[in-house]
Amino acid sequence: MIARKPSPISRCLLIHWPSSDWETLKPLIESEDLPNLNALVQRGLMGDLTSLSPPVPAIQSTSLATGQRADKHGILSSQTIDPLSGEIVPVGSSQRQVPALWNLCSRAEIPSLWIHWPNAHPAEPILGVNVSELFASSFTPANVPWSIPEQSVSPSSLEHELSELRIHFGELSSNELAPLLPNVSDWEQLQDDRVGPLADAVALSASIHAIATELMEKQSWTLAAIHYPGLERIAQLFPDAHAPNNSVWYEGVLRNFYRWHDMMLGRLLQIAGEETMIMLVSERGHVLPNNPNAYAQFGAILMAGPNIHQDELLHGAHTLDIVPTILAALGLPVGADMPGKVLQQAFTSPIEVATIESWENIPDPFKSTQDPSIVNNPTASTESNEETDKALQELIALGYQEFIPEESNAAIRLNLQQQYHLAQVQLEAGDFLAAAQSYEEICLKNPENPWLKLYWAHCLMHSGQKQRSREILEALLELPTPSSIAHFLLGLLASQENNTLEALEHLQKASEEHDQWPELHLRIGWLLTRLGKHQQAKSAFLKSLQLDPKLASSHLGLASVYMHEARYEEAIDYALTALQSQYFWPNAHALLGIILARSKRYQDAERAFLVSNAQRSNHLAHTWLAILYKDILQNEEKRQYHQQQADALLKRSPESRAPEADSNA
Repeated sequence: MIARKPSPISRCLLIHWPSSDWETLKPLIESEDLPNLNALVQRGLMGDLTSLSPPVPAIQSTSLATGQRADKHGILSSQTIDPLSGEIVPVGSSQRQVPALWNLCSRAEIPSLWIHWPNAHPAEPILGVNVSELFASSFTPANVPWSIPEQSVSPSSLEHELSELRIHFGELSSNELAPLLPNVSDWEQLQDDRVGPLADAVALSASIHAIATELMEKQSWTLAAIHYPGLERIAQLFPDAHAPNNSVWYEGVLRNFYRWHDMMLGRLLQIAGEETMIMLVSERGHVLPNNPNAYAQFGAILMAGPNIHQDELLHGAHTLDIVPTILAALGLPVGADMPGKVLQQAFTSPIEVATIESWENIPDPFKSTQDPSIVNNPTASTESNEETDKALQELIALGYQEFIPEESNAAIRLNLQQQYHLAQVQLEAGDFLAAAQSYEEICLKNPENPWLKLYWAHCLMHSGQKQRSREILEALLELPTPSSIAHFLLGLLASQENNTLEALEHLQKASEEHDQWPELHLRIGWLLTRLGKHQQAKSAFLKSLQLDPKLASSHLGLASVYMHEARYEEAIDYALTALQSQYFWPNAHALLGIILARSKRYQDAERAFLVSNAQRSNHLAHTWLAILYKDILQNEEKRQYHQQQADALLKRSPESRAPEADSNA
């Protein structure tokens, strides 16, 4: 049994508002449209939540619930192939290869409630109540009996009671939709194919909320998690929350939908009580206006409750940090195999974090109660694969070889998509060697696709296979379409080899075709900084920020430029702005330390260098600390320690003397 450590946090409420970010929420808070969210902000702390790549909702929501990347949890797309029928079906809990947070709670004998979590059907038996995303979703007309999907509620004894709380979109009249569309005066004139999806989102959101509040009030729980998909669906239908839509009837519909969700938030907070830790999250940002299937890079996180800082900002939060933070807050150990971290900076008093090798090694008391008709074992996915393989072999043995489905074109495309997503996951995780191997396999199947070769070359470059990368990129220069991208990557390759002039030449050639690419101007700016051309570098950084105001490395680049101009206050402001969006950034803290030291704010500089070393021991910070302790702060013991550390790092890696300040690694 897992021992639960004492904690000031007795329970946790996790609220999932997908496709919400502070760019969307702040204007609504400032206009007083979201009073309950605003009150939560005042008694908690808020920040950006870094999204995972690729931006596929099924992948991201599963990572949010497991604390693992997709290469481990196994969900690599929103669909999968049924190995027996050959049909493409929605992905669900049967395909997940690691335990989710609801499984962990059961293993720790902690009751939890899970309502409508995405891609989690069939509902797995847990200690508590698990309602899958199919339960409240209506797929039939209102005049057809609304059945209860099989295995959509665990325990099944609650099915009929909870089904009474479901609302079918066909039950809604104009009276229920009117608060969302106040500009509609004559509903008979509203002939638009978005009315149906709007009504469905309203009915689904109301059903989820009714089920959630019912369970929170009547069931015992330590962790409750609720997914509200309606916000994202409305954002995809009406992607701009703050400007008139293309129809006067729909003006402000997303704003009104947020107002309604704020009211529901107030009810959840009332039931939870102030002794509960609240965590409201979105693991991806707002829906992009020109592409309803694309999202802004940063989602949102908001935390409030016992032992949580009040009215402050939270920096450096990542999607993979949610599960470890909830576990630690509830006094449970964190798996050593979890790549995320506990957000200790959120707590007024540090939380004692215990670790175990892996939660996968902890027995699941509900495994034996699982319905044998469900081919699903989240802790040992090989068993489900073995069952499927056995079924296929039995068909072959019985002489039904011709009925084994061949891969359709759609299945082939899906397999390729999953391979591509796996490569993106490996690339983001920094496993460049594995990513290079994945991209090589994809390129062999798609030899005419130059864009895949660019990714392959990029991974080869970062895995040390620079000559092979160069050969691929130089061959791509002969092609018209991706030649500018090839120049960009050749520029990065030359930069890694400290061939600054060659790198600058390649990037400037790339800019001739892609002048609106912020990352390109950012890289040009850092190369110009390396050459000491600070005025030209400033222009490049400003150009990149004009195209993308949130580009943290460009803010840091301007900090470097203003430092060289001895405009220290401006330099400090830009460095702090960069660190607000990405707190875990050792080189940025080191640069801030240098700026503070040059402006004679020595104590602040010391703290910045110490933070830099705490994040990753580095030559630059140790060297500056040795200088500070010798000439300014006068502490010989500390000077000797940091000088020894700097010398040791330089001996191990001579290239560590001057790390690139623009590196996010």
